[in-house]
Amino acid sequence: GGYAHVLGVEGMTVADYARRGFFQLVAVAGLTLPILLLAGWALDVRRPEDRVRLRWHVLGLVGLLFLLLASALSRMLLYTREFGLTEQRVYVTACLGWLACVFAWFALMQLRGTPERFATGAFAAGLQVLLALNLLDVDGMIVRVNAARAREGRSFDASYVTGLGAGAVPQVLRVADGLPAAERCAV
Repeated sequence: GGYAHVLGVEGMTVADYARRGFFQLVAVAGLTLPILLLAGWALDVRRPEDRVRLRWHVLGLVGLLFLLLASALSRMLLYTREFGLTEQRVYVTACLGWLACVFAWFALMQLRGTPERFATGAFAAGLQVLLALNLLDVDGMIVRVNAARAREGRSFDASYVTGLGAGAVPQVLRVADGLPAAERCAV
């Protein structure tokens, strides 16, 4: 798909394309993990050939899940490129990154034969993503990205930017001079 697909299908918008498959892709990825966890739990540990078979299945499924997550990420990036960055888009993208880390950790724990360590690593990855988001200054990043889009002649949603938290204020003051007159006045 991608942008060429959107242009080739009559009546389809970028928003339709991005939304149509994004949440389904993420839902499939999120629902696959409990199924894999149940499969590992139900495994008969007395049969080593079953453990080997499960490991190969986990590797295959995790590889396919990475393709799903990559497709979801490409849709999110296309949507962001067209309409700008928002808090929701940043947090959803961070969740995609967390899911990728969780699946990689799950596959690694299965390969090493230590699935009992999975929950701790998944929780630690979640904490790291939260820490990174707090250190990232999400509001400031949104202003910088959207102001750069405005300098390229794309739309700038001044009402959205002014509704962001206090972290956006320094960035708004830095980029205000480079905004088109209407947006600068609204800000």
